[in-house]
Amino acid sequence: MNKHKHSVLIVDDEKQISTALGRIFKKNNIDFVCCTSGEAGIKELNNTEAPFSLILSDQRMPGMTGIDFFARAREISPGTIRILISGYSDNDVLIDAINKGIIQKFIQKPWETKDLINVVKKGFQRFSNAFENEQFVRLAKQQNKKLYQLDYNLNEKVKKYKQKIVELDRKIQGLKNKVVKQNDSDKYFEEWLRQHDMLDSNNLKVLFRENLDTLFEKFRDIAGKNDFIMPGMN
Repeated sequence: MNKHKHSVLIVDDEKQISTALGRIFKKNNIDFVCCTSGEAGIKELNNTEAPFSLILSDQRMPGMTGIDFFARAREISPGTIRILISGYSDNDVLIDAINKGIIQKFIQKPWETKDLINVVKKGFQRFSNAFENEQFVRLAKQQNKKLYQLDYNLNEKVKKYKQKIVELDRKIQGLKNKVVKQNDSDKYFEEWLRQHDMLDSNNLKVLFRENLDTLFEKFRDIAGKNDFIMPGMN
């Protein structure tokens, strides 16, 4: 099973914030990409080869708020953990965004580095669990599809073998019937000869002689009609 390499997308129009976050992540060996606007973040999400494990975005940015950005980011990469980070808090907006699943967590500026790293690592774990579950489901579907195909192929082979067996049984039965009929015919003829006392050697010689004389007479007749003179036919 493939193991996902974690990375963070940082979206903040204040360069000093992005720089500070980048410094923290670099110190903790966490890969990251920085964008200065929501539109740039959307472009990054669309172009990345592997999904980001986590997104950190500011709320107040020109052109697009953090919540609006996350609403679009959820459509592009629904499994990515979305965390809003801001120095301003509008409780009603935050609660609504969390209830609708647009964001999973809110971090207040200024943050405690230790707390921030803990939140990010928990986000990574949550993403990994969902990612692994998705892989398990995908693998299970693939295996089920293969098993279904194998079962189908096996059933088709069984059907063909059954048809062949039925055909062979029919042929065997036909041969049996022919053998029985032949045996019955031979027994009948043998019984007829026995009843007429024709199975002893003398009677068989007489029968052979009569058949031979008959054949000879027919041959002579045919030879005479075709002007063929046989010796002794004068």
